[in-house]
Amino acid sequence: AAVNSRRKLYSSASTTSSVITNMQVGKPFTILEETGAFWKVIYNNNVGYVEHAYCMINLPDYIPSMVYDITKSIV
Repeated sequence: AAVNSRRKLYSSASTTSSVITNMQVGKPFTILEETGAFWKVIYNNNVGYVEHAYCMINLPDYIPSMVYDITKSIV
């Protein structure tokens, strides 16, 4: 999901390219490939590029067998 103010979907892998749409914070997208500092994604039936430094991945979607050990967390 895209986070913070840099949630633009660009037409190419450059911040100087045209903006296809603004992405809503927390709305998911599908990653197709990586190009430098960008991911090529499908978002809301649009294909474009988003800066991956401003996105988060839900790790259990990619590594479902991962076990989280948060024994030192404060509940």
